[in-house]
Amino acid sequence: MPPVSPAPATWIRRPSRRRRRAHRTAPRRHRLATNPGSPRPPVHSARSACRAPRAWPRWSRSRSFRLLSPSPGAAASGPPSRPQWRRVSPGGAAGKPATWARKRPRNPPDRRPCDPRHARPTHDSRSAEFDAHEGAGLSSAGFRACETEERDEVLPNADPRVALPVGERQYHIGLGPGELAEYILLPGDPDRTPRIATRLDSIELEHRHREFASVTGTFRGQRVSVVSTGIGTDNVEITVAEILAITERPTFIRVGSCGALQPEMALGDLVVTTGAVRLESTTSFFVDDGYPAVADYEAVVALLEAANRLGHRTHVGVTATAPGFFGAQGRPIAQLPIRYPDLAEEMARQRVMNFEMEASALLVLAGLAKCRAGVVCAVYAQRSTGDFITGAARDTAEAACVETGLESLLILAEMDRQKRRASTDRWRPSLWE
Repeated sequence: MPPVSPAPATWIRRPSRRRRRAHRTAPRRHRLATNPGSPRPPVHSARSACRAPRAWPRWSRSRSFRLLSPSPGAAASGPPSRPQWRRVSPGGAAGKPATWARKRPRNPPDRRPCDPRHARPTHDSRSAEFDAHEGAGLSSAGFRACETEERDEVLPNADPRVALPVGERQYHIGLGPGELAEYILLPGDPDRTPRIATRLDSIELEHRHREFASVTGTFRGQRVSVVSTGIGTDNVEITVAEILAITERPTFIRVGSCGALQPEMALGDLVVTTGAVRLESTTSFFVDDGYPAVADYEAVVALLEAANRLGHRTHVGVTATAPGFFGAQGRPIAQLPIRYPDLAEEMARQRVMNFEMEASALLVLAGLAKCRAGVVCAVYAQRSTGDFITGAARDTAEAACVETGLESLLILAEMDRQKRRASTDRWRPSLWE
């Protein structure tokens, strides 16, 4: 430890700051304890003076040493042959000794191990992989891209604490891997699922848990599934998330009902959605407020082709997805005041076609998952006149919507076959045979 010099110097360990402070306050504590009649310091001073020092730390930031008998030139120049020492105080001409502190090595062999929660390896398998990629000419960004692809991560913020058990039976819909087809119809009403099931050629699975009624079977030779979502975008989030956990890359077609906003739309007509106004807040937990909810163009083409084949009167345009049925869509309520009584007129002025309650969540989530999604709704209400569909007319409108959705699934399956034959991942009209 001592520096090498012609005349050996004497070095002692300098106490740490906490220990020096304890030595200064010890006489005061002794005086207060042995002479109770002596004047006591103020409360805050007595409290700090009488506080017992904590346990001496085993390690401190610096180990200070004081030079007692400096050799000639040692106080001024320091120990030249010990680069691990650094001078803290240069001393003075009046005989004040210099103060030296030992430098902390970067990786001391006897350093106390840190908390395992904060431990960071100096060279792990990931750094070895990075060295290999760097040797191959990859940049750090390229290495991160390769690493993400190797891990097969879906999202960059994914971690082991996910609430969704991928590849297992799901909590809400009650379905497991292999029980759903890759072409899925999504009605809202769970009672609509058994009515759709009567149109299937065969049924291999029927299941219902809460408002999620599911059926899997074949329709004209194509394996399809039907899963009800319930009402609202929050239910759609649950349904889509759990379906994604047990399927590969599903195709979603929502079949539902809506209220028309444009005067030329009649009760019983169909509306194919190209995009949705996000009046709800569910999707704001996934994307920014300005993020668009856009339908997949293949799904839009398939729905329009299906409606044309079946001869149904169809409208195409933008849908407004509301978070509720009454006040959220500008419907007046006698017992409750609403903030936006002119909301329907404002949406109609912006050429929005219809109001409904699920489309935007489906389109946003499916787009984030790189899946196709489309929406077709039957007009149950005309907001400009206040008319509402009932009885047999409603059953006819529902049937038209459902058969259009099923037909569109067959068209999308044919599109996929055409893409495989052409060795492309996106469909174009020239592929149609």
